[in-house]
Amino acid sequence: MLMSVLQASGRFRTSAPLDLLRRLFRTRFGGIGIVILVGITSLSVLAPWFASGGPMDIGSPSLQAPSWQHPFGTDRLGRDVRSVMLYAGRSSLTIGFCAAAMAFLIGGTIGALAGYFRGGLAAVLLRVTDLFHTLPAIIIVLFSVSLMGSSFWLQVAAVALAIWPIEARIVYGQWRRAQRAFRPPTSSSRRSCPMRCRWLSSRSRSTPAPRS
Repeated sequence: MLMSVLQASGRFRTSAPLDLLRRLFRTRFGGIGIVILVGITSLSVLAPWFASGGPMDIGSPSLQAPSWQHPFGTDRLGRDVRSVMLYAGRSSLTIGFCAAAMAFLIGGTIGALAGYFRGGLAAVLLRVTDLFHTLPAIIIVLFSVSLMGSSFWLQVAAVALAIWPIEARIVYGQWRRAQRAFRPPTSSSRRSCPMRCRWLSSRSRSTPAPRS
């Protein structure tokens, strides 16, 4: 029994990412979004190979028109705009990934606690989540940065503070869905259960347990 559960979980782990990518490419803009994200990530990671210089290098004429040497031109200080954009993509992606991980840690914990305990604790946690969810994300980020400063980790915390309610709601919904899926059927639910549900429950009861 344990080996079958482990084999099933192993197949789920290997097929879930492929199934997710397959469903994304079936949507209207899913495949386009993945291609754009992969392209921006690749250019930002390989910025030293694609940039003509460092992001703070000053030596070219200011406000120069686009050319082969400077495809996006130069700014008022004579910096290459392409180099600035490529290196700025590194900072933006790092802040985005770190903020997403922090938001998942905060929101996932709150959503899991609300889904596990339910009752009064879940009501309080979900009301706090709804309170933060009603506030505009850009207002939270700007207020946090103006109040606490603009260092790297403060920017990560500000973005995570704005998006953690979404993670909490997703985790709470998945937790409740798993609870309903693994809840044993009662007599009233058997009467309202469709034929396939009854067949699955009867087959699970009739399957003999493996001998140890």
